[in-house]
Amino acid sequence: MRILIAIDGSECSLLALNSVKKRHCPIETEFRIITVVDPATYVQTSFGATYIEPMLQAQIEMEKVCRLLVDDKVNELKAVFPNSSVTGEVILGAIAGAIVD
Repeated sequence: MRILIAIDGSECSLLALNSVKKRHCPIETEFRIITVVDPATYVQTSFGATYIEPMLQAQIEMEKVCRLLVDDKVNELKAVFPNSSVTGEVILGAIAGAIVD
């Protein structure tokens, strides 16, 4: 069995993760926790060049925050399912497309 859990730090996504933690899953279950950062390159260029650098810095900071969130939730899930494969990833891309891919 493979279970994909998309989280964004919202109450709903954390409730979804908690519901997975309460389930009885086979040992061979593979869990994958992801979060998606929408890249600054998707922002309209009409804002002008003066906004590019701060937007890129904000994206870098968001990636760091998301990495901490994913790592924390991977560790939580590993504690519940120590014999299963649990991985996490921060994906840079369009949110809906990245989750489906």
